[in-house]
Amino acid sequence: AVQAAEEKRKKASADQAAFKKKVYDRKRIMRRSLLLSAPVTFVLIVISITVTILGGLGSGSQLTQWLSITSYELGEVAYEFDESLPEIQRGQVWRLITPIFIHASILLPPFGLLHILFNMLWLRELGQMLEKAQGRRGILTKVLVLALLSNLGEFALSGPAFGGMSGVVFG
Repeated sequence: AVQAAEEKRKKASADQAAFKKKVYDRKRIMRRSLLLSAPVTFVLIVISITVTILGGLGSGSQLTQWLSITSYELGEVAYEFDESLPEIQRGQVWRLITPIFIHASILLPPFGLLHILFNMLWLRELGQMLEKAQGRRGILTKVLVLALLSNLGEFALSGPAFGGMSGVVFG
């Protein structure tokens, strides 16, 4: 009976070790730096933070206008813009994707900081897991498709004064 119990303990220990090899909990995922474990996610975060800082948190900067889906101005009542997306028609196709890097609030400036903080926290958590599971090409494809769909949807619903990684993260 002692020998049978010892064999059961060894088998249980081996099963537990095999199980731990298959499980990627937070400690195991975070063991490596974000740059090494999820370079695409890291680059997305760096670009977003850089654009937010250089764009003046939505101060209507030239950079914010250049990355927006189309140029716009704040009129007396609402934003004024051309709904036909003339810049994209002239070949500026990056504008379909780049609004994901703008994290600002033109009307409520303090919320620009919260916007980028929470978007980047979610991107780090979800992006790192997704990139580890599906690889660089997988996450890059998802980001591009989700950016395109969420940016066009946001433009259709509220016009060009939007930005952020929320559509991609929720997707």
